[in-house]
Amino acid sequence: MPVEAVGRVADRTGMVLAPPDGMRLHRIDEARDLGRLGDLGPSPHRSTLQVPIDRAPTGLSASALRLRAALERAERRLCERGLAPERARRCIEGLERALPALDTLEHDVHALVILADESAGAWARTTASLPGRVAVASHWAVRPLLRALHRERRFRLVSISRKRVETYAGDAHGLTPLEIPGLPKTMEEALGREIEGDMLSFHSARPIPGPRRTSSMPVFHGQGGADAGRSLDLERWLRIVAHALRDAWGQDPIPILIAAEVRTASELRRRLDLPQLIESGIGGPADDGSPVELHERVWPSVRAAWEAERSAQARSFERARALGKSAQDLDDVVPLAIAGRVRRLWVEEQASAPGWIDEEVGFRVAIRDGEEDALDGLVELVLRRGGEVFVMDAGATPAGTACCAELR
Repeated sequence: MPVEAVGRVADRTGMVLAPPDGMRLHRIDEARDLGRLGDLGPSPHRSTLQVPIDRAPTGLSASALRLRAALERAERRLCERGLAPERARRCIEGLERALPALDTLEHDVHALVILADESAGAWARTTASLPGRVAVASHWAVRPLLRALHRERRFRLVSISRKRVETYAGDAHGLTPLEIPGLPKTMEEALGREIEGDMLSFHSARPIPGPRRTSSMPVFHGQGGADAGRSLDLERWLRIVAHALRDAWGQDPIPILIAAEVRTASELRRRLDLPQLIESGIGGPADDGSPVELHERVWPSVRAAWEAERSAQARSFERARALGKSAQDLDDVVPLAIAGRVRRLWVEEQASAPGWIDEEVGFRVAIRDGEEDALDGLVELVLRRGGEVFVMDAGATPAGTACCAELR
């Protein structure tokens, strides 16, 4: 939904909030949105703020105080790291003006995450609870955010029958109706009076009984037969639906699920021909029933598809390792990430490697202060180079190390 911020309102699709002083904030809805930060150059003043949002009746007031305290702490840390006080103040003031008002966030949001440097950054909201944190270092600390975003992955649902089509945006928590430009809601709206299956014609074919057989009685029939007419209607209906969905979703990698009868689902899948279609379909559309009931039907298939995807990615790492196209420790992964060769990175959420990454030199094992972590730098670097990052529990990466990578 549009998010109201102090000074202006963000539009539905544009992710940028820009207050008068020029601070720009991108909104992060999923992991790939972090790639929008790729144009920002190196900076020793990357601020990461995790602010828990309390949804109790009086919780927003406490959350606003918590946010204010986090911003003040970030300002102090910027000064401690050598940023001039007036520049630190200007940075925090611009950031505060660009952030969304807490009372405009969805009711199920339980944490606000802010990433910023002196002139730009990003913000995200998660339904997962995240602990409060303020870190200022050479790299953003996004591993907790990434893990939350992967758990909250979105999907899209098309529920279609001969009567109507409904489209939804979905996640682990439910479905929200989604309007698609140019998509007619019903077959009648799409085809109008041209619906073949409901039309009849007649001709004189059977002679009228009686002494004079010069006349014939009218014989009514469906055009091509009722079944053939309905089949033609369905084909034309699905062609129109597929065209509208491809225009709206064709360039977006968010997974798509179809709820329809087997034949209808198969034909729509063929006409869409999109790589983001989830293979497992849902038998029967949702002509009756609420979005809550539909979500209960589709969510197991979505979850199973994502689990299968994760398993396939782990098998892909094993194949890459057998071909010598993998790296399994930080010292090996960093130069490959700098060169843009990391396709996928797995990293433990709680692991730590004191130091930072210098893109001219590589991994620098040194402590500027306790908030410098080269693993955070590696995550940021891979995302900026267009790679995928998966945040895991301790010992759960495919190689069993703190980090490992599949190479391009």
